Amino acid sequence: MEDASKALLISAEVLIGVIIISIMVMLFNRMIEISDVYHAKTEAQKITAFNIEYLQYETVNNADKGYLTAEEVVTLINKVHSWNMSTEDGNEEITLTIDRNIIISRR
Repeated sequence: MEDASKALLISAEVLIGVIIISIMVMLFNRMIEISDVYHAKTEAQKITAFNIEYLQYETVNNADKGYLTAEEVVTLINKVHSWNMSTEDGNEEITLTIDRNIIISRR
């Protein structure tokens, strides 16, 4: 009888150990998920901040003018050039394409 009660105690301890390890694994996985979500949000914010700097030159955003001035084109070219020349790791090179459309307005 004494051996049976010791066996029950050992099996209960093993069961509690397995439950504790399972809870720890679940918490670890949850922490990884939270970290991934935070990382994705941070990356999205960085991308948005980067894009805002260049989207201001898009002619659609210049609805009041509908075109870019020569100074704005030169500024944009200089921004792209300085970005491409930067030494930051992981920078992807930007290519600039200028589509020249002539718009004639009637009065």
